Amino acid sequence: MTQTRFMVLGSQRTGSTLIRTSLDSHPCIRCYGEIFLMPGIGPDSYPYYVSQSRFRKVKDLFFRGKLVRTFLNELYDDDTFDAVGFKFMYSQAKRFPYRRAPTVVDYAREHGVRIIHVIRENALKTLISRINARNTGIYHVKGEPQKGARITIPTKTLLNELTRIKSEDNHWAPVFAENPYLLVHYEDFVESPEMISGKMLRFLGIDDDIELTSSHKKVITSGLDEVIENYNDVRRTLIGSEFSGFLP
Repeated sequence: MTQTRFMVLGSQRTGSTLIRTSLDSHPCIRCYGEIFLMPGIGPDSYPYYVSQSRFRKVKDLFFRGKLVRTFLNELYDDDTFDAVGFKFMYSQAKRFPYRRAPTVVDYAREHGVRIIHVIRENALKTLISRINARNTGIYHVKGEPQKGARITIPTKTLLNELTRIKSEDNHWAPVFAENPYLLVHYEDFVESPEMISGKMLRFLGIDDDIELTSSHKKVITSGLDEVIENYNDVRRTLIGSEFSGFLP
Protein backbone atom coordinates (compact mmCIF):
# COMPACT_ATOMS: atom_id res chain seq x y z
CA MET A 1 0.00 0.00 0.00
CA THR A 2 1.33 3.45 -0.96
CA GLN A 3 1.70 5.75 2.03
CA THR A 4 -0.69 8.71 2.07
CA ARG A 5 0.57 12.19 2.86
CA PHE A 6 -2.03 14.60 4.19
CA MET A 7 -2.54 17.88 6.01
CA VAL A 8 -5.39 19.04 8.27
CA LEU A 9 -5.92 22.68 7.31
CA GLY A 10 -7.89 25.17 9.36
CA SER A 11 -7.97 28.28 11.51
CA GLN A 12 -8.18 28.85 15.24
CA ARG A 13 -11.29 27.63 17.09
CA THR A 14 -12.90 25.72 14.23
CA GLY A 15 -12.59 22.14 15.51
CA SER A 16 -9.34 21.26 13.76
CA THR A 17 -7.85 19.83 16.98
CA LEU A 18 -10.84 17.52 17.39
CA ILE A 19 -10.44 16.31 13.81
CA ARG A 20 -6.67 15.96 14.17
CA THR A 21 -6.77 13.96 17.39
CA SER A 22 -9.59 11.77 16.06
CA LEU A 23 -7.54 10.85 12.99
CA ASP A 24 -4.50 10.21 15.16
CA SER A 25 -6.49 7.64 17.16
CA HIS A 26 -6.51 5.30 14.16
CA PRO A 27 -3.69 2.73 14.44
CA CYS A 28 -2.73 3.18 10.78
CA ILE A 29 -2.56 6.98 10.93
CA ARG A 30 -0.04 9.38 12.46
CA CYS A 31 -1.40 12.90 12.57
CA TYR A 32 0.89 15.40 14.30
CA GLY A 33 -0.27 18.64 15.86
CA GLU A 34 0.88 22.16 14.96
CA ILE A 35 4.47 21.27 14.14
CA PHE A 36 5.06 24.73 12.65
CA LEU A 37 3.81 26.63 15.67
CA MET A 38 6.40 29.23 16.67
CA PRO A 39 7.87 28.69 19.22
CA GLY A 40 7.32 24.99 18.94
CA ILE A 41 6.24 22.57 21.61
CA GLY A 42 7.51 19.02 21.77
CA PRO A 43 10.05 16.91 19.89
CA ASP A 44 7.89 16.59 16.78
CA SER A 45 7.91 20.31 16.01
CA TYR A 46 9.95 22.13 13.40
CA PRO A 47 11.50 24.51 15.99
CA TYR A 48 12.72 21.52 18.02
CA TYR A 49 14.12 19.95 14.84
CA VAL A 50 16.05 23.16 14.17
CA SER A 51 17.32 23.40 17.76
CA GLN A 52 19.03 20.01 17.59
CA SER A 53 21.84 21.16 15.31
CA ARG A 54 23.96 24.29 14.93
CA PHE A 55 24.00 23.67 11.19
CA ARG A 56 20.17 23.61 11.12
CA LYS A 57 20.02 26.85 13.13
CA VAL A 58 22.17 28.59 10.54
CA LYS A 59 20.28 27.04 7.65
CA ASP A 60 16.97 28.09 9.19
CA LEU A 61 18.15 31.69 9.22
CA PHE A 62 19.36 31.82 5.63
CA PHE A 63 17.74 28.87 3.79
CA ARG A 64 14.55 28.18 5.70
CA GLY A 65 12.67 26.95 2.63
CA LYS A 66 15.18 24.17 1.94
CA LEU A 67 15.27 23.11 5.58
CA VAL A 68 11.47 22.99 5.84
CA ARG A 69 11.37 20.74 2.78
CA THR A 70 13.98 18.43 4.31
CA PHE A 71 12.01 18.34 7.55
CA LEU A 72 8.78 17.46 5.73
CA ASN A 73 10.48 14.74 3.70
CA GLU A 74 11.74 13.17 6.92
CA LEU A 75 8.34 13.58 8.61
CA TYR A 76 6.44 11.89 5.80
CA ASP A 77 9.06 9.17 5.34
CA ASP A 78 7.59 7.02 8.13
CA ASP A 79 6.61 3.61 6.83
CA THR A 80 5.22 2.48 10.19
CA PHE A 81 1.94 4.19 9.25
CA ASP A 82 -0.22 4.02 6.14
CA ALA A 83 -1.02 7.74 6.35
CA VAL A 84 1.03 10.57 7.88
CA GLY A 85 -0.11 14.15 8.31
CA PHE A 86 -0.14 17.19 10.56
CA LYS A 87 -2.27 20.16 11.49
CA PHE A 88 -1.51 23.40 9.66
CA MET A 89 -3.14 26.73 10.46
CA TYR A 90 -3.86 29.56 8.02
CA SER A 91 -1.70 31.95 10.04
CA GLN A 92 1.34 29.69 9.70
CA ALA A 93 1.32 30.19 5.93
CA LYS A 94 1.94 33.93 6.19
CA ARG A 95 5.24 35.20 4.81
CA PHE A 96 5.39 37.88 7.48
CA PRO A 97 6.34 38.00 10.26
CA TYR A 98 9.51 36.07 9.51
CA ARG A 99 8.80 33.18 11.90
CA ARG A 100 6.27 31.57 9.57
CA ALA A 101 6.49 28.69 7.11
CA PRO A 102 5.02 29.62 3.71
CA THR A 103 7.10 26.89 2.07
CA VAL A 104 4.69 24.31 3.51
CA VAL A 105 1.95 25.38 1.10
CA ASP A 106 4.34 25.18 -1.86
CA TYR A 107 5.52 21.75 -0.74
CA ALA A 108 1.96 20.46 -0.35
CA ARG A 109 1.00 21.65 -3.82
CA GLU A 110 4.12 20.24 -5.47
CA HIS A 111 3.77 16.82 -3.82
CA GLY A 112 0.01 16.41 -4.13
CA VAL A 113 -0.49 16.25 -0.37
CA ARG A 114 -4.10 15.40 0.52
CA ILE A 115 -5.90 18.31 2.17
CA ILE A 116 -8.57 17.87 4.83
CA HIS A 117 -9.92 21.38 5.18
CA VAL A 118 -11.83 21.94 8.44
CA ILE A 119 -14.16 24.90 8.72
CA ARG A 120 -16.91 25.91 11.10
CA GLU A 121 -20.00 27.02 9.22
CA ASN A 122 -21.17 29.23 12.09
CA ALA A 123 -18.52 31.96 12.06
CA LEU A 124 -20.16 33.61 15.08
CA LYS A 125 -19.35 30.56 17.20
CA THR A 126 -15.78 30.70 15.90
CA LEU A 127 -15.54 34.32 17.00
CA ILE A 128 -17.09 33.57 20.40
CA SER A 129 -14.67 30.72 20.95
CA ARG A 130 -11.71 32.94 20.07
CA ILE A 131 -12.83 35.67 22.47
CA ASN A 132 -13.44 33.13 25.22
CA ALA A 133 -10.00 31.55 24.70
CA ARG A 134 -8.30 34.96 24.89
CA ASN A 135 -10.23 35.83 28.05
CA THR A 136 -9.68 32.55 29.88
CA GLY A 137 -6.45 31.22 28.39
CA ILE A 138 -8.22 27.88 27.88
CA TYR A 139 -7.91 26.57 24.34
CA HIS A 140 -8.52 22.84 24.75
CA VAL A 141 -10.43 20.73 27.27
CA LYS A 142 -9.89 17.02 27.87
CA GLY A 143 -12.02 16.60 31.00
CA GLU A 144 -15.33 18.13 31.99
CA PRO A 145 -15.62 21.75 30.75
CA GLN A 146 -16.03 24.45 33.35
CA LYS A 147 -18.73 27.07 32.95
CA GLY A 148 -16.90 30.29 32.10
CA ALA A 149 -17.82 33.95 32.42
CA ARG A 150 -20.20 35.51 29.92
CA ILE A 151 -18.57 37.47 27.11
CA THR A 152 -19.38 40.75 25.42
CA ILE A 153 -19.07 40.92 21.63
CA PRO A 154 -18.19 44.33 20.09
CA THR A 155 -21.12 44.94 17.74
CA LYS A 156 -19.51 47.81 15.80
CA THR A 157 -16.98 45.48 14.24
CA LEU A 158 -19.03 42.28 14.36
CA LEU A 159 -20.08 42.09 10.71
CA ASN A 160 -16.55 42.87 9.53
CA GLU A 161 -15.14 40.17 11.80
CA LEU A 162 -17.59 37.56 10.52
CA THR A 163 -16.89 38.55 6.92
CA ARG A 164 -13.16 38.22 7.53
CA ILE A 165 -13.55 34.74 9.03
CA LYS A 166 -15.63 33.54 6.10
CA SER A 167 -13.21 35.11 3.60
CA GLU A 168 -10.30 33.25 5.19
CA ASP A 169 -12.13 29.95 4.77
CA ASN A 170 -13.07 30.67 1.16
CA HIS A 171 -9.51 31.59 0.23
CA TRP A 172 -8.02 28.12 0.59
CA ALA A 173 -10.00 25.83 -1.70
CA PRO A 174 -8.65 27.57 -4.87
CA VAL A 175 -5.11 27.47 -3.45
CA PHE A 176 -5.28 23.66 -3.37
CA ALA A 177 -7.37 23.25 -6.51
CA GLU A 178 -4.92 20.69 -7.92
CA ASN A 179 -4.62 18.68 -4.69
CA PRO A 180 -6.89 15.88 -3.51
CA TYR A 181 -9.18 17.97 -1.30
CA LEU A 182 -11.87 17.19 1.25
CA LEU A 183 -13.94 19.87 2.98
CA VAL A 184 -15.11 18.91 6.47
CA HIS A 185 -17.60 21.00 8.43
CA TYR A 186 -17.06 20.84 12.18
CA GLU A 187 -20.82 20.85 12.78
CA ASP A 188 -21.27 17.79 10.56
CA PHE A 189 -18.53 15.91 12.41
CA VAL A 190 -20.10 16.66 15.80
CA GLU A 191 -23.57 15.67 14.58
CA SER A 192 -22.55 12.58 12.59
CA PRO A 193 -19.04 11.56 13.67
CA GLU A 194 -19.26 8.03 12.26
CA MET A 195 -20.34 9.21 8.80
CA ILE A 196 -17.74 11.99 8.55
CA SER A 197 -15.02 9.77 10.02
CA GLY A 198 -15.71 7.20 7.33
CA LYS A 199 -15.54 9.86 4.65
CA MET A 200 -12.16 11.11 5.92
CA LEU A 201 -10.71 7.62 6.22
CA ARG A 202 -11.81 6.65 2.72
CA PHE A 203 -10.30 9.90 1.45
CA LEU A 204 -7.00 8.84 3.01
CA GLY A 205 -7.31 5.29 1.69
CA ILE A 206 -7.55 3.86 5.22
CA ASP A 207 -9.76 1.09 6.63
CA ASP A 208 -12.94 2.79 7.85
CA ASP A 209 -14.13 -0.07 10.08
CA ILE A 210 -12.27 1.36 13.07
CA GLU A 211 -14.05 4.03 15.13
CA LEU A 212 -12.18 7.30 15.62
CA THR A 213 -12.04 8.75 19.13
CA SER A 214 -10.73 11.89 20.81
CA SER A 215 -10.26 13.00 24.40
CA HIS A 216 -10.84 16.62 23.45
CA LYS A 217 -14.18 18.17 24.43
CA LYS A 218 -16.04 21.35 23.59
CA VAL A 219 -14.83 24.30 25.64
CA ILE A 220 -18.22 26.07 25.52
CA THR A 221 -21.27 23.88 26.05
CA SER A 222 -23.90 26.47 27.04
CA GLY A 223 -26.40 28.04 24.65
CA LEU A 224 -25.40 31.30 22.97
CA ASP A 225 -27.99 33.27 24.94
CA GLU A 226 -26.24 32.10 28.13
CA VAL A 227 -22.76 32.89 26.81
CA ILE A 228 -23.23 36.30 25.17
CA GLU A 229 -23.69 39.14 27.66
CA ASN A 230 -25.08 41.54 25.03
CA TYR A 231 -27.11 38.88 23.21
CA ASN A 232 -29.95 41.23 22.14
CA ASP A 233 -27.49 43.78 20.71
CA VAL A 234 -25.76 41.04 18.74
CA ARG A 235 -29.09 39.76 17.43
CA ARG A 236 -30.10 43.23 16.25
CA THR A 237 -26.75 43.66 14.51
CA LEU A 238 -27.13 40.39 12.59
CA ILE A 239 -30.74 40.94 11.49
CA GLY A 240 -30.89 41.45 7.72
CA SER A 241 -27.27 40.36 7.19
CA GLU A 242 -26.01 37.15 5.59
CA PHE A 243 -25.18 36.00 9.12
CA SER A 244 -28.68 36.32 10.57
CA GLY A 245 -29.02 32.54 10.82
CA PHE A 246 -26.06 32.23 13.18
CA LEU A 247 -28.28 32.91 16.21
CA PRO A 248 -31.19 30.58 17.08
